[in-house]
Amino acid sequence: MDCPIWCQTLAIQALSGNDHHKAIDYFKKALELAPDFKDAWVNMAVAYGQLGEHKNANEAFLKAYELDNRYEKAIRGLVVSYKELKQYDKANEFCDMYAQLTGDSQDSKNLRNMIKEKQDSERKAEQKSQPAKDEGNPMERYGYYSYYGFKTDDWETSIKEFQKLEDEGFFEASITLGQMQQSRVSPWHQSIAKSHFEKAANAGIAEGAWGVAALLGHPYDPDIHGADKEWYKYCLQAAKGGNPDAMHELGKVFHHKRDYLSAFYWFILSGYYDHPDGHYDRNVLKKYYAADKDPQNAEFIDGIDKQESENALMLFKILLSEEISLNKDVMDDIFKRAMAGSELMALFFAHFAEDVRHSFTDAKLGFQIAAHNNSIAGQRCLADMQITGKGCERDIQKALSWYQAAAEAGDARACFVIAQAYRNSKMAAFWYTASYRRGFEPALDALLKLNL
Repeated sequence: MDCPIWCQTLAIQALSGNDHHKAIDYFKKALELAPDFKDAWVNMAVAYGQLGEHKNANEAFLKAYELDNRYEKAIRGLVVSYKELKQYDKANEFCDMYAQLTGDSQDSKNLRNMIKEKQDSERKAEQKSQPAKDEGNPMERYGYYSYYGFKTDDWETSIKEFQKLEDEGFFEASITLGQMQQSRVSPWHQSIAKSHFEKAANAGIAEGAWGVAALLGHPYDPDIHGADKEWYKYCLQAAKGGNPDAMHELGKVFHHKRDYLSAFYWFILSGYYDHPDGHYDRNVLKKYYAADKDPQNAEFIDGIDKQESENALMLFKILLSEEISLNKDVMDDIFKRAMAGSELMALFFAHFAEDVRHSFTDAKLGFQIAAHNNSIAGQRCLADMQITGKGCERDIQKALSWYQAAAEAGDARACFVIAQAYRNSKMAAFWYTASYRRGFEPALDALLKLNL
C-alpha cells in the first residue's frame, strides 16, 4: 500500500463505518508516504475532532496550515479546535484570518458568534444569571426579535433592532429587512429591499444574492454577459452558494438557450439540493435534446471550473445514451472523480447507491466525501443517515455536527433541525427564523410555539 490517495480512500471508508481509530491509522499511513498531503492532515484532524480529541485535531490542523497558510479548511478547523480547547484568543485570531480569506463571509461571522456564544455560556454558568432579552449575541437578538415580531405583530420595534444588527455587521438581519420591503410594490421600497439584499450578498449569504436577482426580474431569455449580466451575477452567486431556486432558475435559462449541458448541470444539482422539480426537469431535457436538430451546448459550463464541467458532460452523456451503462468501471471512474473533489460526482454516486442499488453503505461514503468537501447537500444528507441510523450506526452527536455545518452554510432544513436541538430558547428562534426565511414553511409554526 504505497499510494497516499488510496490510503485516504480507505480512511474515509473506515470513517463511514464509524471506525475512527482505523481511519486515523490510514491517514497516518498516507502522511508517511506524502507528508505534504494537506487534505489528509485536515481529514485526520476532523476524525480526531469527532472523537473529542481536540488537542490532536488542533495539532493536525496546524500541520495543514504550516503547509499552506491560506488553506481555508485548515484555518477554519483551527478556529473550531481552539474554541473547543477554550483558547479563545487563538480562535479569534484564526477567525480573523478566515474572514480575510473569505471576504468577511457570513460563515466567518457565524464562527465568531459561536466563539462568543461559548464564552457567554461559560460566563452564564459562573454567574448563574440570564441576560435581558434585548442583550446577548447577535444571533440571539435576531432570533428573539423575529419571534417578537411574528408573535405580537409589532414589527416596528423588531425592524429597529434588525436595523441595529445590520449596522453592526450582522447581515442575516438584512435578509429579513429585504424580504419585508420586497413585499411592498412601490419602486422606492423595492430599492430599499435591494440595498438590504446586496449587503447580505456581499457578506456571502446566498439568500441575499437570490433576493437581488429576484428584484432584478426573471428574464425569459437573458443576455447573461450583456444587458442582464447583473441579474446573472447574483443568480450565479446564489446558485453556487447552495440556493436551489437559483440553481433551478439557471437550469430553465440554459434550457431556453438550448444549452442542454448547462441546463442539465443546474437541474440535477437543484434536485440534490431539494428543489421539487429539479430531477423531473433533468429527465425532460432528454426529450427536448433528442428533438433539437441544432443544440447549442457550451463546451464548458459558464461560471463552473473546467473539471466539474467535464464531470457534468460525462453524466449528461450517460443520461442521453442507451448504450452507456453504469457498470463497475464507470462507477469506479465516478468515485475517483468524487474523491478528486467533485461535488456533482459525489452526490450522484451517493444517490445512485441509495436510490437504485440500495447500498446504504456506499451512499453514506458518497455523502461523506461530499460533506468533507463542503457540499451543503452532502452535509445534510450525511446527517440524515446518521440521525436515523440508515446504513450506519445511529450517532446523534455526529449528525448534529453535520446539520450544524449545513445550517451555517444556509440549508433551510438543517436550520430547522438545529433549532429543534436548542429547544425553547432565543437560539432556537434564530435558527427557526433562518429556516423560514430560506423557504421552509413549517419553521414559522415552530417559531410561534416557542415561549420566550
